[in-house]
Amino acid sequence: MKSLFKYLIILIMILICSACIEPYDPDITGYEDILIIDGLLTDDPESSVIRLSRSFHYNEVIELPESGATVLIKDDLDNVTSLYEKSPGVYRSEDPGFRGIVGRSYQLFVITADGQNYNSDVVKLETKAPEIEKVYSEFGVNPGEKVMEYGFHIYLDSNYPDNSTLFYRYEFEETWEFAVPYPSKYEMVNGTLIPRLEDVHHCWKTIPSADILIVNNENTESNSIRKFPIHFVSANSGHLNIRYSILVRQYAMNRESYTFWNQLKESNNDRGTLFDSEPMHTIGNIYNTNNPELPVMGFFEATSMTTQRIFLIRSEIPPGIRVYDQFSDCGWYHRIIPLNQLDNYRGWCVVDYASTDRIMQGLSIIYTFMCCDCTQTGSNIRPDFW
Repeated sequence: MKSLFKYLIILIMILICSACIEPYDPDITGYEDILIIDGLLTDDPESSVIRLSRSFHYNEVIELPESGATVLIKDDLDNVTSLYEKSPGVYRSEDPGFRGIVGRSYQLFVITADGQNYNSDVVKLETKAPEIEKVYSEFGVNPGEKVMEYGFHIYLDSNYPDNSTLFYRYEFEETWEFAVPYPSKYEMVNGTLIPRLEDVHHCWKTIPSADILIVNNENTESNSIRKFPIHFVSANSGHLNIRYSILVRQYAMNRESYTFWNQLKESNNDRGTLFDSEPMHTIGNIYNTNNPELPVMGFFEATSMTTQRIFLIRSEIPPGIRVYDQFSDCGWYHRIIPLNQLDNYRGWCVVDYASTDRIMQGLSIIYTFMCCDCTQTGSNIRPDFW
């Protein structure tokens, strides 16, 4: 699940800063330290996660995870599940089989390291999410860009025969394979050139979605969604050079969850003009039980989830369409040097032994590691689904 952190921080900044027609750089010396709780419980054990973080200063752009907290989830049968801190600010259940059950109710409890207690409202996992009918792509132009941009439009079709759920939210996760042009076979360790023990040629990178994608079928006669736009994968993104995959998640929401996400989306769509609506001053279903006046931002929801994944390969791009290669400039930084000159190129990446007409025994080296070691920007561990 994409963290609420980004959206809530933008909302905090809207609350702090007033907008002007002319550019203005405010001199902000203080800010409100607010706990942000992003809580999701689903019927899929791997997707249930609680994220805790803190708001940060206007001029900063880093996340501030809230570590050392006690995090519990209690159900309507008084069963209590303890969550552990898997990574800074990220809490998951120690029980790999722990999941939400349709028809049951749940409540989140958080005790921070400084002794502050936070409780959520009791939320019910109301209905089972229907299966996604299909996720598919169509190649074309992105009409939302000022410059014509080719790529794949990703769409979703879903069918809800019983109309048991009217509100849906979608997230996606992109993964793509890439390869560096000068894969390094050697590395310098304590002044000695030794063979690399891992392959740094091919890597994969995964990023979560950043948009709030929600659907309200309450006032429609149709019980299906057709050609709902999920994402646009540009040929200029560098994601389509080898193979690309997108995993789409569908969450079945109740009215309260839809209202929360819709308000959050509207708040983040405001760009700071004179005519923007006044931002909300309270948001979410989580409260500080020590001091109800102490602000906290966030939401805890229990929802059912279904997923579908598709793949795209470069050969699916029509002939004549240019595909951006983020490593196209690497050749400018590459050279072959004699072996006895290696000390003059400390800090360069050693690719392999090489030779030219003038250099019989030499080394192929390159200035930037991004062009020789794919782990600089991705992971060389092949995903299970690849």
